[in-house]
Amino acid sequence: MARTSTAETVSTDSAPEPAAPERKPSRLITIDKMRPASGGFTTYSATPYAGTLVEEVLVPSYWKHVARKFKPNDEIRVVPEDGKWRALLYVAYATGNELFVQVIHHVTLSAIDPKKLRAGGYHVEWIGSAAGWAVVRDSDGAHIGSKFPTEEAAAAFLASHVKVMNR
Repeated sequence: MARTSTAETVSTDSAPEPAAPERKPSRLITIDKMRPASGGFTTYSATPYAGTLVEEVLVPSYWKHVARKFKPNDEIRVVPEDGKWRALLYVAYATGNELFVQVIHHVTLSAIDPKKLRAGGYHVEWIGSAAGWAVVRDSDGAHIGSKFPTEEAAAAFLASHVKVMNR
């Protein structure tokens, strides 16, 4: 007699979960409820000054000089000059000089150990949007390296510079 085998899936769970009942939408979406994203809200780009923390941009009065420009549902993509973090904010509402926002997404891009930012009489510093990150000599403020795109790149240069100088 030929023996047949069947594939059987064995579950380690004690009991299988029942399938959720299919929920039918109360009303299907219609074309009048659809539009290109740019038609329903505006996405702005904001570049706060270097050193600005994400917590600061969440304070309604931070936006006092530009609050009137926004309307509910607008979005703001925020990346400070030093590039240490980025966030996508949702505009809940605005008053004459306050903007109430909520964080949709936030990520910290630079979390470097502060000890790596100072060594051998030099330190890493944000110089400005034109010069970027730089390695600066403590004694006279001279830039021994600049235009680094990230704090990490400047810190790596500082480490190799100090290593060469200590030979």
